Amino acid sequence: MRSAFSLSALVALGLLFSASRASAQPITNEEIPEPLRAWVPWALHGEATYGCSLAPGGVPRCDWPSSLRLEVDETEARFALEVTVDRRFDVPIPGSSERWPIEVRVDGQRATVLGADAPYVRLAAGAHRIEGRFRWSVVPETLPIPPEIARVDLVRLGVVVPRPQRGASGEVWLESAEREASDEDGVTLEVHRRIADGMPLDVETAITVRASGRSRELALGDVLLAGSTPVELSAELPVRFTESGELTVQVRAGTYELRIRAYRPDPEGELTPPSLPSPWPDQEIWVWAADESFRQVELSGAPAIDPQRTSIPDEWRSLPVYLVANDAHLTLHTLRRGEQLAPPNQVTLHRELWLDVDGTGYTVRDQIGGQMHRSHRLELSEGDLGRVSTGGRDQLITVGEEGPGVEVRSEQLDMTAE
Repeated sequence: MRSAFSLSALVALGLLFSASRASAQPITNEEIPEPLRAWVPWALHGEATYGCSLAPGGVPRCDWPSSLRLEVDETEARFALEVTVDRRFDVPIPGSSERWPIEVRVDGQRATVLGADAPYVRLAAGAHRIEGRFRWSVVPETLPIPPEIARVDLVRLGVVVPRPQRGASGEVWLESAEREASDEDGVTLEVHRRIADGMPLDVETAITVRASGRSRELALGDVLLAGSTPVELSAELPVRFTESGELTVQVRAGTYELRIRAYRPDPEGELTPPSLPSPWPDQEIWVWAADESFRQVELSGAPAIDPQRTSIPDEWRSLPVYLVANDAHLTLHTLRRGEQLAPPNQVTLHRELWLDVDGTGYTVRDQIGGQMHRSHRLELSEGDLGRVSTGGRDQLITVGEEGPGVEVRSEQLDMTAE
C-alpha cells in the first residue's frame, strides 16, 4: 500500500507542477494538498529556476536589476543596487577578481560575497538593496559592471556624470569627462511584425532600438496588437512587461533587438497597430504568412511594398509585406475555409520491358516517383504483380477493386514494381 501511495503521490505532484508551468504561475505551498507537501523538495530537486519568469524557449529569467548608483572619489567608490528576484537566486554585483567589493550589505545586513572571478550575492525572493564599496590608491580607468545592469548613475567627485560611458563587456569608465560620451540623448525605433494565420493568430513583433547618450529606463507602453497575449519575450537589453501590459526597457547607447511573440485568439476582422507617443514610429512594416490549409484570406487597408526596400529580418523576405501607418489597419476577409481541393497526384514513370525467350510474353520493371496528394493506393489494372519495393523495402501486395496493388504510406513516391 505504501508503494502504491508513493507512486500516485508522485504522479499527482508532477501534474500539479506541470499545470503551474503551463500557466507560467507557480502554485503556492498552501495550494498543494497536504499529503503531497512532503514530496515538494524531491519534485524540485535540480530545478534551480522554478518560479522565475520565462523568456523565449522556456529559458528562465529570475532577477530584475534596477539602476546602479556609483559614487567615485580619489580613494574609494560606493555602489548601491536595487534588485528584485523571483526566487532564491545568485545576483551578480560590480567587481572582479582584481577589483573585489568590500563591506557588502543586503538590506542593511552584512552579506557574504561569493564567486571566484565575478562576485555575486545569494538573495531570497523579493526586492532588495545591495550596497558595497571599493578602495584604491589610484582611481582605475574602468570598473567591471555586470552587463545585465543597463542603467548606471555615476557621480564623480560629487559631480553627476550625465552620460557615463560603458565598455563592450558592461564595464563603466571612471575617468573624468574626457571619457564621457558626447552624444545627445536619443532613441529611435523600427517595428516589424510577422502575422502567421491560424487559430489563434501568431504575431511576432521585432523592435529594433537605436539609442545614444545616457543609460535610462524607457516605458514604451502597450506595444502589442489589440486582443493579443504575450507568450514569449527575448531581448538584448533588460526588459519586462508591467502588470498593466506596458513594455519597459532599460536602454544604453547602441543598437539592440527585442522580439515578442503573442497570440490573438480572434483571427477575423481588422488588425490595428498601437497608437503610442514618440519614440514609437508613425508606421510599421508587417508581413503576412498565409496558411492555405486553414483558410484563404484577402488582405486590404494597407499598401503592399517591396520587401527588398525594407529592413525586415531576412527570414521574412519571402512573404508579402505591407506598410501600416499608426492610424490605418489591415483587414482580413476570409474567402474560404480549409483547403478547397487537394492537388492531383503527380506521378512519374520509367518503364523497362524484357521480352521472354520464347516470345510469348514480357517482364516489366517500373520505377515510380512523384507525390501522392489524394489517393494513397496504386493498383495494376492488367497483368500479374510479382514484387513491389519502396525505398529498398518490400511491400505487401493486396487485391483491390481494380486489381493487385500496394498502399502508399508516404506522400513522396520512390517505388519499384515488377
